[in-house]
Amino acid sequence: MKRFIITTLFTVMATTFGYGQLLDGLETVLLAKEDAQKLLQGYTNPLAKSFIYGLNTGWAHTAKTHKPLGFDITVSAGASMAPNTDLSFAPGELRYVESPTSGLPTIFSDSNAVPLDVVIPANNEMLELRATIEFPGGVGDLLPVSAVPVPTAQASVGIFLNTDVIVRYVPETTIEGMDVSLQGIGIKHDLTQYLGSLSKLPFHLSILVAQTKVNSRYNLETTSLSQNPAADLRYVDFNVEAQTLQLLGSLDFPFISVFGAVGVSRGSADLGMKGVYELEYLQQVGGLDVTTTTSITNPISLDYSANSTLATAGIRLNLSILKIYAQYSLQEYSTATVGVSFGLR
Repeated sequence: MKRFIITTLFTVMATTFGYGQLLDGLETVLLAKEDAQKLLQGYTNPLAKSFIYGLNTGWAHTAKTHKPLGFDITVSAGASMAPNTDLSFAPGELRYVESPTSGLPTIFSDSNAVPLDVVIPANNEMLELRATIEFPGGVGDLLPVSAVPVPTAQASVGIFLNTDVIVRYVPETTIEGMDVSLQGIGIKHDLTQYLGSLSKLPFHLSILVAQTKVNSRYNLETTSLSQNPAADLRYVDFNVEAQTLQLLGSLDFPFISVFGAVGVSRGSADLGMKGVYELEYLQQVGGLDVTTTTSITNPISLDYSANSTLATAGIRLNLSILKIYAQYSLQEYSTATVGVSFGLR
């Protein structure tokens, strides 16, 4: 069961934080049956939103475009920080679980667990089940900020009409047992060329549109969750799409550049656990321990979305072909980003 719920919260957390051991109590959330969907949605929502906003960062560190066939290769890391309002959540009306009115912790809250009383009526498959479960706290005590660190790598090349094409690409790669692929495309077009004499100043103005897609799948071993070797293929999917539209401005001098942007940042994600799973629960009946087995199919299907306006300010140090920059974006999940770039022309 521990492996079941750690995988359900899934590999995203395991590979991002490496803190699976902090989720020891979360497997019992599945005792709440239909309520588990609401509880897991609320618990993981800030994680997904932080990841979406993080993917939309680092696309540009100047409004200036390359000359034809000029290029740069940029590596950056951004952290989109959850506001205090997203450190807890109210799950709404629950069928089997009595939830405190003060709210439940999310993944970025402190580590304090919250006891929940669960009552599941008897049915044809199992006896009435009464239990007190520990809804887990978050990993906020162990993090400097309430955010997912999102690294990115991209290449930008100048084509015609003062336009850059920016590409992010990671072929399908296996990380911690999870197959992951990433594709991103961005277009940055210079607007200063249409402003007459302003084009002779060190000021540049451009428009940027970009999208990133991440697809991942984690195949589960049959023996990890069931004694039935004929069980259907079981896996976890996590897919993300993130888009941004920005108006960029920059002042570019030989040794330093200052830049800013206004625009929108949005995206969506879906996370699902597919297949048939046999779960065992131990309960007290007449003073005796009775093992109850139940089967669930496609137990988890979660959808996330994020949408915010943004305003960005940044500074870049220009060391010949090497550039070092930092920026900060004000949005729903404010984002700090640092990066280095190597380029010509």
